[in-house]
Amino acid sequence: MDKKILDNVVELVVYKIKADKMENFPAILDSDRNELSKMKGFISYSTYLSNKTERKFIDFVLWDTMENALDGAKLFSKLPEMKPFAECFEENILFEHFAQYKLD
Repeated sequence: MDKKILDNVVELVVYKIKADKMENFPAILDSDRNELSKMKGFISYSTYLSNKTERKFIDFVLWDTMENALDGAKLFSKLPEMKPFAECFEENILFEHFAQYKLD
């Protein structure tokens, strides 16, 4: 692996929530975070709301390795506990993994 690429991986998810799901979204998001936190290699999860576009969010999920990030993504689509979160999506704009790039 390139010595400028570090092991930790950020999973970046940009999405828009259905209008009728916004009221219950905080509880659904909390449940989703709880389930992800149990997965191997999970480090942290933070969510940001757009200041410009209504109901548009970005999630940053930090994993210890790409392998665990990809395994987490596979589990997400299979676990029934994740279904309520997935059903909130009006649009999934971006789902991508990024490795931290070391500048020096």
